[in-house]
Amino acid sequence: GIGAIDADSSGLMLRQEGSSIELFIAGAGTIDASIYSTAGARLLAVSVAGDQLTVDTSAFVPGIYILTVNKNHSRKIIVK
Repeated sequence: GIGAIDADSSGLMLRQEGSSIELFIAGAGTIDASIYSTAGARLLAVSVAGDQLTVDTSAFVPGIYILTVNKNHSRKIIVK
């Protein structure tokens, strides 16, 4: 099935399905995304030109992580 789409008033749309997270920010020229453990360790940092990014989380241990996007968006994500 299709994963739930989470959107907020700032324009960030996030869809998590299986081992991938799809991000979209309307009008963004660049997306800078980082994933942190709950202990604060940065586990992934990626930057792409454009308004869309897919992140593969298959190498992550199941648990709760913090996703930050363009330094002004943050979301809790759950990797199963």
